[in-house]
Amino acid sequence: MMFGLPLARILGASTAAFALLAGVQTARLWLEQAAHKNTRLEYASFKTQIVDRTATAIAEERAVRAELEKHRVEQASIADSNYRTRIDEYKRLLAKARSGGSASGPTGEDRGAGLSEGAGAGSDLSFRISTDDALICARNTAKLQAAVEWAATLN
Repeated sequence: MMFGLPLARILGASTAAFALLAGVQTARLWLEQAAHKNTRLEYASFKTQIVDRTATAIAEERAVRAELEKHRVEQASIADSNYRTRIDEYKRLLAKARSGGSASGPTGEDRGAGLSEGAGAGSDLSFRISTDDALICARNTAKLQAAVEWAATLN
């Protein structure tokens, strides 16, 4: 007898207490396992959402880039067309000047085409340049004007 209680009773109470604690611990472990399983399921769902949202964002970004590239190509095509139109006009004016047309500067018709008399307008200074040099100047002027127009469309 221990402390006035029979040993069998003490062992029975200890076994019952141990069984109760083991049952509580088992239940707690089951709850922890269930919570862990839920956490894994939540993580898998979260991961799927992230993958889906990322794929959507990438697709939208590619669509925007494609639209911007299409716009850039259209603007470049317009700029190229404007350049070709200008160079043809400059060649026409150069041929007109070489064949005996106005030597004093652009005519009213030429100014209407976007050509001006330039910085030396109205001066008595005149000079001659080779046809090749005049074509180079015409090409460079047309390129510059087309580039300025194209750059203005970027805003």
